[in-house]
Amino acid sequence: HAFVFVGDASWVFGSPLDNERPSLGGPLLLRGFTPGATLGDGRVLAVVEYRLSAARDLAWNLVSGAWAREVQLVAFSGAGLLFNHQDLGAPTVGVEVGAGVRLHVEYGGIVPGLIAVDIAFPVYGEERSGGGVPFNLRLGFNQFF
Repeated sequence: HAFVFVGDASWVFGSPLDNERPSLGGPLLLRGFTPGATLGDGRVLAVVEYRLSAARDLAWNLVSGAWAREVQLVAFSGAGLLFNHQDLGAPTVGVEVGAGVRLHVEYGGIVPGLIAVDIAFPVYGEERSGGGVPFNLRLGFNQFF
């Protein structure tokens, strides 16, 4: 079992381009919100994850030279506040919940990697009330050297 707590804060000054503005949504932010859908001048957010190891100490040969070592089930929730929203001007709140699966892999017996599948639901916020997407599905792959 593991609990993971993540916090983030950012702010831009001056006249940034849209791609330089903080957003609530994204793979490393609130996964229930579309990246770049809500932009502002600043944000604060927090996410908590609960990870349960469903299978450990595995040696499943996936492909030649790559083995699955652990399977984790994940439940998460997050909330964020976006300041000076580019369309509304007022602060915007976003809240999400979701779940996922993590497959920890190992290449050649020494190089770890992670395959993650998450489904996240925006339960409160502009994207939810504005008729945005009902959920986001994220497939991620991280390789560590």
